[in-house]
Amino acid sequence: MIIPACGLAPGLTNMLVMDAVEEMDHVVEVHIKVGGIPEAPKPPLNYRIVFSFEAVLEEYLRRARIVKNGRIIDVPALSGLETINFPPPIGDCECFYTDGLSTLTQTVKGVEEMDEKTIRWPGHVAQIRTLIECGLLDEKPVNYDGTPIVPRRFMAQTLSEKIKLGKERDLTLLQIDVEGKASGRNLHKRYLMIDHYDTKSRTTSMARTTAYPCSIAAQLVGLGTVAAKGLIPPELAFRHEMRARILDYLEERGIKISTLAV
Repeated sequence: MIIPACGLAPGLTNMLVMDAVEEMDHVVEVHIKVGGIPEAPKPPLNYRIVFSFEAVLEEYLRRARIVKNGRIIDVPALSGLETINFPPPIGDCECFYTDGLSTLTQTVKGVEEMDEKTIRWPGHVAQIRTLIECGLLDEKPVNYDGTPIVPRRFMAQTLSEKIKLGKERDLTLLQIDVEGKASGRNLHKRYLMIDHYDTKSRTTSMARTTAYPCSIAAQLVGLGTVAAKGLIPPELAFRHEMRARILDYLEERGIKISTLAV
């Protein structure tokens, strides 16, 4: 048995989407917004590294798959920029398309719109676009004093030292909206999570929200509770009662996800 993408996004986001999908006769729209940010924006970039910076840069450069008008299409990275608001003291953030739907494009059928966006503090996208436009994230080597240098590697190395989280605290934000119809009526379900740095264990929120779902999933597999064989995505491997168990286990670890009828 292989269950890919069992972290935060994709992973937990997939399971939450399927939780709503199973309540509906027809799903019309799915919108996932998720991201890890420092508690307070600070220069440079209004961002701090909470996982691999190379992986972060890849999100900013790789085209994203979304569903639009019932069709799977590719859109440019960093496009679809919009503002999203969270309760005080967080307030306004920005979010943009990233390639995080994973297997949902195959497991959620008949949807008109579906996308995933990454959340950052306002102004971050404009700063990243400046780096891209200046060629500082290019992978083609440039000659400097007779030595070939890859701009992206140089920038990653330089910025990594400047934007380490260090002693700062991070938080993880998640908002998922699923709209559809159930028994002839419109239904809109929203999942909301605001998770903070764990001061007691000194564990980043990104580590908690990424590793705990994966660890819990592995334990359930080890206990023999997943009967599936072969390659199966998390939204199909953990359904109904097992998905509820995962959410209960997360809440025991301080990760609480609120469900709202909008």
